[in-house]
Amino acid sequence: DRRPSPNPFSDGGLQQGAYPSRSTNVIATFSLAWVGMLHDWSMQQPDTGVITGHLPRMRTVLDWFCPWLQPDGYWARSAMEFHRLGLTAAMTASCSPPSA
Repeated sequence: DRRPSPNPFSDGGLQQGAYPSRSTNVIATFSLAWVGMLHDWSMQQPDTGVITGHLPRMRTVLDWFCPWLQPDGYWARSAMEFHRLGLTAAMTASCSPPSA
């Protein structure tokens, strides 16, 4: 099937690097940037409905990264490693905030 995917998110929850696209092009760190963009947007707009609608997807993105969040709040992997991992099946896990 050569038609573009109807979903801008990969099967594992990360966003595609280009949409629409005929092939999978996941850039894992862009998904984190997307969460940051929504946060910035929410700080400037009074309409909470947009953010509320995106919360499930934002949680999915953050959960994908949780296995690599260290107790000190730093990532256990580099951005390039996340890029390579984004091309594989995503891993989701329950994630709690790092302890101080």
